[in-house]
Amino acid sequence: MEELPDCVFDAVIVGAGPAGCAVAAALSGLGKKTLLVDSGVDRKKLFSGELLHPVGVSGLAQLGFLTALERCGALPVKGFAVLEPGEPAMLLSYDTLGAGVTIEHARLVDALQEDVLRRPHVTFWSNARVEGLVSQSDEEVSVRIHREGQRLIARGSMLVIATGRAGALREELGIRERHQKISTMLGLTVSADDLPFAEHGHVFVDGQAPILGYAIGDGLARILVDVPEHVDWKTLADDPSWPRAVPEPLHSAMRSAVKRGKPLFASNDVRLPNTSVRGRVCLVGDAAGCCHPLSVSGMTSAIRDALALREALVASPRSVRSALRSYARARRAPQRTRIALSSALYRCFAESSAEMGLLRRGMRRYWTSSIENQQASLALLAGRDLRMTAMAKEYGSVVTHALVDWSRNAIAERNPVGTVAELGPVARLIGTLMPHARDALVGALSDTAGHLKAQASRMPTRLALPVSLPAALRSQRRARHAAGRGTSAPTN
Repeated sequence: MEELPDCVFDAVIVGAGPAGCAVAAALSGLGKKTLLVDSGVDRKKLFSGELLHPVGVSGLAQLGFLTALERCGALPVKGFAVLEPGEPAMLLSYDTLGAGVTIEHARLVDALQEDVLRRPHVTFWSNARVEGLVSQSDEEVSVRIHREGQRLIARGSMLVIATGRAGALREELGIRERHQKISTMLGLTVSADDLPFAEHGHVFVDGQAPILGYAIGDGLARILVDVPEHVDWKTLADDPSWPRAVPEPLHSAMRSAVKRGKPLFASNDVRLPNTSVRGRVCLVGDAAGCCHPLSVSGMTSAIRDALALREALVASPRSVRSALRSYARARRAPQRTRIALSSALYRCFAESSAEMGLLRRGMRRYWTSSIENQQASLALLAGRDLRMTAMAKEYGSVVTHALVDWSRNAIAERNPVGTVAELGPVARLIGTLMPHARDALVGALSDTAGHLKAQASRMPTRLALPVSLPAALRSQRRARHAAGRGTSAPTN
């Protein structure tokens, strides 16, 4: 195979999904000569993000993609409807947070790629495969790319990995990850008319496995069914009560879709790389960490990464390595909060334990008590409030409402035996507070240390005086002494 001369860029981006396109747009705006490489996989056969929270929409607008969103038929999302058997539906509105959107994934990626192709300084190689890392030095990083029967070496001052959860390049760089498979996601397509609430995302909860649903355009809706590891998805239609939390006509539409047997599948995993930066290489989007999609935060997080990278490069225009270290610090706290929130939501909605039943009751009570509480929860979900302390506070408030609800029911029922029997679940529910309080404390200390370290690195060298200060004081004393004697002071 012919190997061509090196191609030199300011940056090489591997992966042209939402994360890669967002980074390419960000770098184009900075005047960076950028190569965007994509394998050209058929995204209609993939199962990936299709809902953007308001923060993600705002981020795409900052990157100049608003027209692309409108052109590809993105649908507005006002908030979420939470439905649970035997309970009235809870409608949670984004309200002051703005509006989200939904769009079929392949259509979104096509629109973003078409838009970024028109940006200055961007070269797009589709149907190209990065075979591996060639070298990395203090000055540049290079990769080997197979394209149209040719092998090329692309060099740049930085390499951005935006390949989603695929980890070949991460492994080659020696970046380790903590990986836990949680479940499998089954994707069904039904009529959008079957959804109970227009312009809303839906979460159906029955204490077994949560189900998500939202419109994706062309009169269609995507239904995401969380399938536990011990369950064969083909047996779902054999249970006449499944799905219990879903009302008609969506209930029948889902059963029919399962019987047709043409769903999409995706693995629900938590993947946490031990670093998002290695030298002149950085990870963005799911490549830098992913969680269960119940929080539907993946694409929003990827766009936030692109903006954080742009801000870091603007702040350190002369040092890519310094900029990448700043980027890693900037995304650490949001990532920590996002993972914790997703884990807490999944456990609350998926577990059938008594303590999680109490927690769901507390969550409903918390949301119905005030609009402000709904907004605080959605600010976390949508990525507007990224503080781990805010996450811990919200969880503590929900647990408090759960305990109040339990105590009032216990008093009203006047059943001492039943009350004592529930003390175990109550104690276990209180125990779930500890990990969040610990993570909030550790996160706050880590963020403070990182902030102080960043401040110290930016401190002007002229302020570092410990060595020269004594000599300066001696010089001043000699000057005063010489002035008193009427002679000239010696110079240092």
